[in-house]
Amino acid sequence: MAIITKFTTVEYGQNSELSQLSEGDCSRYDARKLPVVKDLNCVVYEMKRILGHSQNIDEAAFFGKYGRLLEIAKIGVLNPAIKALINFWDPDYRCFSFGNVDLCPTIEEYGMLMEFPKHLHQVYFPLRNDKVIPELSKLLKIPHLSRFLEKNGSGLKWKFLEAELEKKKEQYVSVLERDRLIALGIYGLVLFPSLKGVISLEAAAAFVEYENTHVNPTTAILAETLLTLNHFRKTGKGAVRCCTQLLYIWMVSHVETKKPIFNNFWWFNQKPLKIVEEEEWGILGDQGWMKKLQELPSSNFSWKAPWVKSVDVIVSCGQKCWVPLIGITGYVSYAPALVIRQLGGIQHIPRTVGLAEFSGFFKDQSAREVLETIKQDWSHLTLIQKESEGLRDPSSSEGYEKWRNLTPIAAPKKPCSEDGPSRIEEGSLKRKKVSNEEDLMKQLERLQIELGKSKGDKAALERMMMEGDKSRVFLNEQLESRDAKIVMLELQLSKGKAVIEESEKERGRLIFDCMQSSSELEALKADFDGYQENVEYNQDKFLHVRAELLD
Repeated sequence: MAIITKFTTVEYGQNSELSQLSEGDCSRYDARKLPVVKDLNCVVYEMKRILGHSQNIDEAAFFGKYGRLLEIAKIGVLNPAIKALINFWDPDYRCFSFGNVDLCPTIEEYGMLMEFPKHLHQVYFPLRNDKVIPELSKLLKIPHLSRFLEKNGSGLKWKFLEAELEKKKEQYVSVLERDRLIALGIYGLVLFPSLKGVISLEAAAAFVEYENTHVNPTTAILAETLLTLNHFRKTGKGAVRCCTQLLYIWMVSHVETKKPIFNNFWWFNQKPLKIVEEEEWGILGDQGWMKKLQELPSSNFSWKAPWVKSVDVIVSCGQKCWVPLIGITGYVSYAPALVIRQLGGIQHIPRTVGLAEFSGFFKDQSAREVLETIKQDWSHLTLIQKESEGLRDPSSSEGYEKWRNLTPIAAPKKPCSEDGPSRIEEGSLKRKKVSNEEDLMKQLERLQIELGKSKGDKAALERMMMEGDKSRVFLNEQLESRDAKIVMLELQLSKGKAVIEESEKERGRLIFDCMQSSSELEALKADFDGYQENVEYNQDKFLHVRAELLD
C-alpha cells in the first residue's frame, strides 16, 4: 500500500509557490522551432466487426469487469479536431495552451471516462514481452497462440483472433473466454493502437497485467497519450498511437455548444453528440477547428467538464514534484498542478523543475532502472482535496497570474494555411531562476549574446527597409509609366472604334447598292427574255412568209 499525504488546494498551492521561487521552472524548448502539424494519421481500426460480436453479451456484466470499454469503442472521432488540437500542445509543460488557458487530460478525468472497476491511483508496470504469449494463451484458452503472430513478432493478427471468437460463439464456450477476446480486441485496437488490424505485444501485455494483477490501465493510457502528443508536436507528422476516442471526448467536453451534450449520463445516449457534430462541427475543416480552439479563452469554453466529480487529485509522487507515468512503450512526466482548475481547485504556481527532461522509451538501456525509480516514487503519493466549503468558480492566486503572463505560449496565434505552416508567434522563453553568482554570470553571457544577435537582426531589418524604400520608388516609376501607356492605348482604342464604326456604315451602303443592282439586273434580264421571245416569233413569221412566196 502506498503512503498517502493529503493537502487542501490552498495548502498545497502556497507550498508550491514558495518552492517554485527557489527551484525555478523546467528548461524550455524554443517553441518557435516547433512545426505546425500537417500530416496526421489516426490509427482507428474499423470497429463494426468487433462490436458485432458484442451485440449479445451481458453489457452490465462486461461493464463490471472492464468499465466503459464498449462505449469508448463506439465513439466516432473527427480527425480535423484532433489535428488542430495537437498544434496547441506544449511539449515541455505537457499541457494544451489556449492563450492564457492551460488544459490537460488528467488521471482522474480519464478514470471517470473509463470507469474501470479498480483502484485508480496505481501505476502500470509492463510485463516482459517473452511472457506475454504464454500468459495470454492461458487466459484465452487458445493453445499455440504464437502461430497468430506477425512475421516480425511485433503483435497478433486480429483477423485470426476474430476467427477464434467466432468458433467460441458457435461452440457455446464460457462467457468469460468470449468477453476476454472482445476486451483484448478493444485494448489492442482502441486503447493502445499500433498497426491496422494488429494487436501489439505491448497492448496484449497491458491486458494480461489487468487480468492477472487488476492494475488499472488508466495511467498507461494517459502516458501513451502524452508521449504521442510530444512526438507529434516536435515532428509535425506521424500516426497517432494513443486512444483518440478518449482524447476527443475529453476535448469536446470543454467546448460549449448550442445544444447540451453531457447534461445527463451521456454514455447511454450518444445521439446529442452526433447531432452537434452534424449541425455545428460537420462543416469545420482543419482551419475551422484551429480557429475554434483559438477562441477558447474568450468564448465557447468550460473549465470543468460536466461529468467531472469531486475527487482527490494526485499531484506528485515520491521525491518528484510532479507525476511520473509508465506507458506500454515508454515513460513520461506530467504536472496536474498546472491544470488544477479543471477539477475545481484553486490554481497556484506549479512546480515544474525537471518536468521537460523526464521522458524516454523502453528501447533505451537505462529504461529498466528508470522504471524501478518510478515504482518507488509511486509508493509515496501526494493528493490534494477540495476545500470543504467548495469553490463557486475556478480561481487562481495573484502570483500565478503574474507567472502565467511571463510564460511563453507554444500554440500558434494564427491558423496554419493549406499551403504551408504559419509563423508561430511567441514571447521570449522564460528563464530558469538562478541561485548563485556563477549561474547568474552564465545567464548574463547568454543574454549578451542574444542581445548582439538582436542588434544584428535590427541592422539587417533597417537595411531591408532602405532597400524597400528604393524598391518602392522604382515601383512608383513603373506604375506611372504603365499609366501613361494605358492612356495611349485607350486613345488608340477610341480611334480604332471610330474606324470600325465608319467601316460598318460603308459596309451597309455597299450592301444596299448591291441589293439595288441585283434588282436592276433582274429587270434587265426580264426585258432581255422578252426581246428574245419577240425575235424568235418574228423569225418564225419571216420563215413562214418566205415559204408562201416561194410557193
